[in-house]
Amino acid sequence: MSWKSSSSSYDFFRKSSITGRLTLLYILSAVIALVGGIVYITWSMYQVMEQADRDFIQGRLQTYRALFSDSPGDLEIIRKDIEWEGTNVATPEYYIRIEDSSGRLLVETPGMSQVLPSSLFRCVLTHPRQVTTRYVHAANGREYLISCDLEPTGRPSGGIIQIGLDATAEITAIRKKQVQLVILFITGIVAATGVGVLVARKALTPLRDITGVAEQITVERINERLDPLQWPVELRRLASAFNEMLGRLEESFTKLSQSSSNLAHELRTPINNLLGVTEVALTRDRAAEEYRRTLESNVEEYHRLSRLIDDMLFLARTDHPTQRVKFVLFDPAKEIEKVCAFYEPVAEDRGIAISYSGSGLMYGAPQMLERAVSNLVGNALQYSPPGCTVEVRTLTTDDGSQEIEVRDSGHGMKPEEVHRVFDRFYRGDRHRTLHPDGSGLGLSIVKSIVELHHGTISVDSSPDHGTTILLRFPPPPPNA
Repeated sequence: MSWKSSSSSYDFFRKSSITGRLTLLYILSAVIALVGGIVYITWSMYQVMEQADRDFIQGRLQTYRALFSDSPGDLEIIRKDIEWEGTNVATPEYYIRIEDSSGRLLVETPGMSQVLPSSLFRCVLTHPRQVTTRYVHAANGREYLISCDLEPTGRPSGGIIQIGLDATAEITAIRKKQVQLVILFITGIVAATGVGVLVARKALTPLRDITGVAEQITVERINERLDPLQWPVELRRLASAFNEMLGRLEESFTKLSQSSSNLAHELRTPINNLLGVTEVALTRDRAAEEYRRTLESNVEEYHRLSRLIDDMLFLARTDHPTQRVKFVLFDPAKEIEKVCAFYEPVAEDRGIAISYSGSGLMYGAPQMLERAVSNLVGNALQYSPPGCTVEVRTLTTDDGSQEIEVRDSGHGMKPEEVHRVFDRFYRGDRHRTLHPDGSGLGLSIVKSIVELHHGTISVDSSPDHGTTILLRFPPPPPNA
């Protein structure tokens, strides 16, 4: 119950406004500073007062000790001083009582018994010249610092000296100061609250400015950026992150626009073919054989549409997987062997030599790797003239990573094509000529599969010198 309560309080504080949180923290800081200052000032005043009172009492004790030493057993001088103080002053500054070692009263300030009876002092003295002091509230409503002093008992005048110093004026003055400090404290808290709100709002002005800029960003203005140097140091990282986010959004939006345009183009071609052939077939009555050829032509276009839709669905699943793909530890050479065995008849028909080599262990989905390698080998065969070679090689690096390399000696690509080769639906001019039925999704699928395995993919190609595509997968985890 207690843990839930503290957790709820933390969530409430975390979700509250930043202005309120900064103001609260500012007020707490002011409270701590003011309370600390008030406590220190009060303690200092009491220390100064007590030290002054102790010094006064110590001076009187030294005086009476000197009298004891100079005139042992003669109390006339002390009696006159004490009686004069009690008789001529309405409220004596101090009271004095002297008792002998047996507790018999020798002399005291007149009226002291009613104000400071002997029982108040409760002196527990264990050795000569021991002094004890403490503040008490007397019967007359005033505050006194009382002290006991034990004189050597071996002398005739030996005994106990009790002194009560009136400290009412000093204590009253300190209490008035305390009231003033409390008023100052309340005023300071009110002022701190107002200043805290103003400071918090002023400090958050740049955040409101950034919010205003963000509200103005639209699709038409997505290329706008913030200048981090125009913002406070604490917000420059936020401005940079905001720019990076806009850059990613702009890049994604551009790719989405291009993909939508390319997808519309790829769908338009087979649909136009279907419409054209069908409309021509319906212009007049035809023989059954002609209708059959029309349907066969339509079936080819349907297959092309089906492959395109399957590829788009596969990319959608890899971009946003709804369930985790099951990874296992397997030998990639076996999957590569299946792919090469499947394409060997096609390679022989085209006059292309295909080979594979290597071994190792990889942690991933075997079916996905097979599809990736199949796309790469299929592309290599499509864009390589007769007499070329296609080589697939796999090896394990020193750090345990698995590399799969697909190399061909075909037409190759231009530098500007290499940078866009993984874009969806992108195909170079030569590729459109050599393979017009392609969709431009093969390498995009390969890249998605590699990224799903947390790997990397790179391309090295030049015109008329072939292409090399390298897939690099991370090493298997220890518990694989």
